[in-house]
Amino acid sequence: MTSEKFADPSDYASHLEAEALQEALSKRKAERPPGDFDGETCTVCYTLIPEGRLATGAFRCIECQTKVENDRRLHGRHAGY
Repeated sequence: MTSEKFADPSDYASHLEAEALQEALSKRKAERPPGDFDGETCTVCYTLIPEGRLATGAFRCIECQTKVENDRRLHGRHAGY
């Protein structure tokens, strides 16, 4: 796509960002929540997860998910959460 199809450069940038996010999400391995996930709270620290995050299939809060992802990058394994 060209930027000419968008009202201004910020619209085009937003479009590119959304495409990159969608691509990253589609490449991400789909993790299934543990059987005891209540659909509302982080499975690690039990804090409430915002609705928008739940809509993405998340079952960990951002802080706990970040810890898992950092551990995977550093050690190539799951953090045990």
